[in-house]
Amino acid sequence: MISIETEINRAIKARNDLRQSARTNEISISKLGGCLRQLILAERNAEMIPFTDRQLRVFSVGYQFEYWALDLLKEHIAEKQIPAEYRGIKGTADAIIKDGKDRILIDIKSCHSMKFKYLTA
Repeated sequence: MISIETEINRAIKARNDLRQSARTNEISISKLGGCLRQLILAERNAEMIPFTDRQLRVFSVGYQFEYWALDLLKEHIAEKQIPAEYRGIKGTADAIIKDGKDRILIDIKSCHSMKFKYLTA
């Protein structure tokens, strides 16, 4: 009998492997929000601990949220997936949106609702 969870995990892992194989060992903007020890070890080509199935599902949902949000903003988008580099750190901004004469650089992130507890007093 087919296991939906197993099939979803397999498909997500395959997409992640493809995405990772396209990346270089350079420091990326998206990696800066993670563990600094892991970032340094990756830069030094240390063997990395693979992501768990759960972590890969969370990342996949984050990508889906980005696509959904950009679709909702499409009438305001001037550019999408803009390469950026600063002092050797590379990344891709999600979009530049138009607001009258202004242009606003945006990078869409998702987070667990518990993160919002820091915003309430």
